Amino acid sequence: MKKAIYITLLFFITACSTVMSQRQDWKNIESVGGLSVAGQDKNPNWLIIRGDVSGLQEFSNKPTTMTSVLTVKKVNAIIKDSYIQIYVITTLVCKKYPDPKIYGVKIPKIKPGKYMVQYLNPDNTVVNLKEIEIY
Repeated sequence: MKKAIYITLLFFITACSTVMSQRQDWKNIESVGGLSVAGQDKNPNWLIIRGDVSGLQEFSNKPTTMTSVLTVKKVNAIIKDSYIQIYVITTLVCKKYPDPKIYGVKIPKIKPGKYMVQYLNPDNTVVNLKEIEIY
C-alpha cells in the first residue's frame, strides 16, 4: 500500500510539467497583472516581454488573482505577416520550472519592419498589445 502511494506521489512530482501544463488565455494573464512589451533586445532574436503569473506584480493591469502554485513553462511566438503572436504555457511549480516570471520570447529569423504584438488565446482570438519596430 505504501509503495503505491510513493509511486503515485513520485509520478505527480516528476510529471508536474507534463500533466498540469496549460496554455493560458488573455483573461487569465490579465488577472495576474498582464504583460508589458518592451521591444527587441540587443539580441535581434529576442523580444523583451515582462509578466509574472503569480500575480505579485502589475504590468498592464492591476492583479486581481494571486497564485503560488503556477509557474511559466514556456512563452511561444508565432510570426505571421506583420504580427507577432505570443502565448504563455504554465505548469505547477516544480524543480524544473521554479520561476513565475516572463522575460521574453525568441523571435528567430524575423525580418525588419513594424509588427503588432498580439496575445494569442487558445481559441485563436487575439488581443493587440503593442506595435513595435524590428531592426
